[in-house]
Amino acid sequence: MNSYNVIFKGEIAEGKDRHKLSVALAKFLKIPEEKAHLLFSGNPICIKKALSESEANALKAKLNSVGIITYTKLAPA
Repeated sequence: MNSYNVIFKGEIAEGKDRHKLSVALAKFLKIPEEKAHLLFSGNPICIKKALSESEANALKAKLNSVGIITYTKLAPA
């Protein structure tokens, strides 16, 4: 069975407040706010690993719905 990673590249939806999304992402990932701000560097960062395809797509949809643009990628075997 394939597993998927959810990738964040620091992109947010147009018209969204970066600071508010950074705070929300910090709470969601259970990391300090200072560390969450670093996730917006533009470099691809895996925020969740080894999920099923449906779990990865559900997480992607949830984050995208609040303005955090993420991608799913097939995890290396």
